[in-house]
Parts: sequence; C-alpha cells; structure tokens
Amino acid sequence: MKPVSIMYRQIFRKCSSTGFSSLRRFYSKELCFNVAPFGHLTSTKSCGSLKVSPLNPHEYMEQDLVVLNSDDCDITEYAHQKESHISLNGLQGNCTADIPMKFNLQLQTTGTESIHVEGLENELVDLSTEGELSLFLLKTRNVNVETISGDVTSESSVQADVNVKTQSGNVKLNKILGQSLNIEAETSDVSVDALYSFSSTVSVASGNISIKHCHHDNRLTVKNEGNIHIGTLDGSIVASVGKGNVKIQMNNPTKVDISVSSGDITLCVPDHLAVIVDLSADDFHVDDSIKQHSSLDFGRESLNDRPVCTVLKLVKFRMDILEPDWTGSVRGSAEPPSPRIRPLIQAELPRITAKTAKGTISIRKRDWLASMMEKIK
Repeated sequence: MKPVSIMYRQIFRKCSSTGFSSLRRFYSKELCFNVAPFGHLTSTKSCGSLKVSPLNPHEYMEQDLVVLNSDDCDITEYAHQKESHISLNGLQGNCTADIPMKFNLQLQTTGTESIHVEGLENELVDLSTEGELSLFLLKTRNVNVETISGDVTSESSVQADVNVKTQSGNVKLNKILGQSLNIEAETSDVSVDALYSFSSTVSVASGNISIKHCHHDNRLTVKNEGNIHIGTLDGSIVASVGKGNVKIQMNNPTKVDISVSSGDITLCVPDHLAVIVDLSADDFHVDDSIKQHSSLDFGRESLNDRPVCTVLKLVKFRMDILEPDWTGSVRGSAEPPSPRIRPLIQAELPRITAKTAKGTISIRKRDWLASMMEKIK
C-alpha cells in the first residue's frame, strides 16, 4: 500500500549575520499512511531520535492515519507499510510520529539518541536504545524499556506492567500503577514518586533506591553498595543491602523484612501502629516516646554474643477487644496477655524483622508533620 500523501514544505527564514541578510532554506518531509485504528509501528537499527505521540482525537476522530515527519532525512527511503504495520528500518535521522492512540510500539535505535513516547492507550510499548528513554501519560498492558547508558524517566503516571533494564542509566519514575514493576540496573540510582503496583521488584548492583510512597508487595535489593529510602510504606517490603543504610517511614505496614551486611537501619513508626519487632544489631537507639508505650526485652545471641531486641507495642485497636494502652513483652512479663488476646496478636499484628551484621538499628517516632510533608512532596 502506498502512502496517501508526501508533502514537502519549504521554510524560508531570514537571518542576519555581520550586517548582511541571508536566506536559508530548510526542507521537511511529511509522510502519511492510511491505517486501521489498531496496528503496529516498529523501528529497527535506526540511528536518530524518535518521538511518538497520538493523533489529535478532535482532528482525527477515525484514528486512521500514521503521520511521519523528519527534517534531516528522506523518510520515504525508510518507511514501509504492510496493511496496518508501519516499519522504519535503518532510519538515519530524527523522526516524529503521530499515530493512532491504540497502536502498539516496538522501537529499537542504535547510538545515544533518545526515544520519547506519550499519550498512548494500547497493548504494548517496547523500547530499546543506548540513549535516554522518556515516557509520559501511558495507559497500556505492558511497557518494556531497555537502555545501556541513558536515563529512563517518566514525569507523569504510567498505568501498565512495567519492565526496566539499564546498565548505567538512572531510573526516575513518577507514578506507577499496574500489576507488576520490575527494574534491573547495574550502577544506577532508582527513584519512584508513587508506587502502586501490586508486586514490585527493584534490583541494583550499586546505587540508591528511593520510593516516596510505597504500596502493596515490594522486594528491593542493593547487591553491593547503596542506600534504600522509603518515604511512606503501606504494604510489605523485603529489603536487602550489601553495604549501605536503610530508612523506612511506616504508615500501615503488613510485613517488613530488612537485612544489611554493613550499615544502619532506621525505622520510623507512627503513633497508631501496633507491631511486633524482631531486631539484631551491634547497638540500638529507641526514642523515649516509644519506650514509654512499649515493652523492650534485650538479650544476646548465644552464638556470637550480639545484642538482640524484641519489641511488642500495643495501642488501642480498631476493634475494642484489647484494652487501650496495654503493653507487654513478647518474651514474657508480669502481666502476660490473656488467652483471648493472644490469638489476635498472632493473627493481626504485623511483624518487622530487621538485622544488620555491622551497624545500628534506630526506632523513631514518625510525627504528623513528617507525614504531611511526605504527602505534599
């Protein structure tokens, strides 16, 4: 099928230079294809930046066109159509593409040029480049992106199952909604503003992991050196760090499991939280306000004589079965829990396990001001 139209535009600009007026001519080629609303745009071994946007739904209500534009190459040499499949193979230049909103994307470029994709609602966005990748307002089933040295960024929400792979590029995402998020990086920093995926896995060899708002089930790993910071946790987390620090501010945790080979762990807990904590570290720092409403039982491991601590903190429950302000030790106290309370403790209290082979564990109170500031950010 041949293109509907090939439109050449000559743009004349007046430029002044050293007192003389010159006239420069720029050529832009625009290539249009008739397509069905559901199709594919692919690009392989292209060398140049690609920008993909949806057709304006008010101007193109039928969503039946693909419009390709390039200012620095003859687009007709690289663009081909087979039914509703448009391919750009070996493109040597920058290109913009306006496509139907439901079109799927599979783009691969060489060199350090960038790829930008925005505003699509489709089934697949698959991007691979050595350069930068940027996403904006995507609603799709699967997003797969891979870079070598370029950053992966998203300044708005992405609703999809997201897979990110990068060697040395940083990953900075805004809001992620979907069933899963998987990020694999080598020497990279990973930052997510709001993570709502039901299952999330982030693994870096060396680098920092920062998540402002963390929900559902999460597994975070820094294999060698780096830090993990969680602004607000509503859900479960399994975190592992080789050398570095972990700081987690909790709102409604369901399960927390932290292990650090060398580094400090800081846990910030709100007033309303009732939780069982099992800790192992060289030393402990616990805020006085938490000690007043908790029962601390310090002991030592028999193998290496390291200090351990188990904390049970009970405050008024949503259910009026427990007495308000009752406190007791997990390892026994003068007033052990009554039989009617014990099953409730095992069934409903979240457990926090934190261990550092070489470092300090701090338990701090998370005040209302810190909570509000995290929500505003």
